[in-house]
Amino acid sequence: MAASLLEPQSPTQTMFVEFDDASATKIKCDLKTHEALIVPAVKNQDRALSFTTADENAAIVVLDGHGRGNVVNHLHTNINWKNALTLPDPIKSIRHDLDRAIQDQRNDGSTFASVEALSDGFRCRWMGDTEIAIYCNGTLQWRSTMHNTANEKEKERLLQLGVKLHNSYGLKMIDATTITMEKTHYCAWSEGDACNITRVFGHSGHAKSSNEEIRVVKFNKSGLWRAVAFTDGVGDVTSDVDIEWIGKSYIFASAIAARASSRWLQKWHYRHPSSCECKFCQEHRAVHGATSLYTEPSMERIAAASGAGGNPADDIGIAMIDIQVTL
Repeated sequence: MAASLLEPQSPTQTMFVEFDDASATKIKCDLKTHEALIVPAVKNQDRALSFTTADENAAIVVLDGHGRGNVVNHLHTNINWKNALTLPDPIKSIRHDLDRAIQDQRNDGSTFASVEALSDGFRCRWMGDTEIAIYCNGTLQWRSTMHNTANEKEKERLLQLGVKLHNSYGLKMIDATTITMEKTHYCAWSEGDACNITRVFGHSGHAKSSNEEIRVVKFNKSGLWRAVAFTDGVGDVTSDVDIEWIGKSYIFASAIAARASSRWLQKWHYRHPSSCECKFCQEHRAVHGATSLYTEPSMERIAAASGAGGNPADDIGIAMIDIQVTL
């Protein structure tokens, strides 16, 4: 399928220059790695799949469920992904299937990310804060944008639709030992139905009409090309330095999961955001007039101290494809 049928392209966080389409006829692709891994925690709602589509393309799908869990379980168990990704409009078809199977999807949803290895590049689709990163020879080429209210374009889109946003906090990693919380919002789709991502499977109201973003990242040079999709169980504790590390040819899903798991369990230096109104901040600002940096023994206590509620170690979901490309 021509790239022109899949775009307009989504905003990107990295520079990527495509070659002329005529060059694609000489590409040789050799599949090297094709794997998926989950490390369940308390919620146990991450899902990761690696498979070959009906079009004989290596593909991966990563899902991160929230709420009651019916939506993510249906997506994982009842959707035939091998066929679904070959449909003209996969998201529309899957939503239709979900609506027939689950009548009440309030407070129940899932993110989604997929990558298919085409003959001339990676076709990426995503909704929510499950991310996709594309590398060539260990260097980041492209990274998907986040569908949450930290993304100003997404926030503006929802406000134009009339979606109400409620104040909240979310984790933000500063470096491998320092973390903070940033102000974010919950999207109120209907009365009593909200979540913290702006495009999603499940839920109600305008959540049902938010489409995925699509990007075809074309192979523009010879080398080892890698596509990695991961849930926020990885993303929330991954720095920009880690993103570069993930692209290295000797790093596989098990190593990424091990690093993320250790981050959730480690002690952190916690930096209070300037807007934090917890008791510690109120007392500290009254004396010192500034926010503080101090060590907490767990992510759960960090979140609780910031007024965001308990936040124990998150589920981890990862999938990847490595392809040796020769032009």
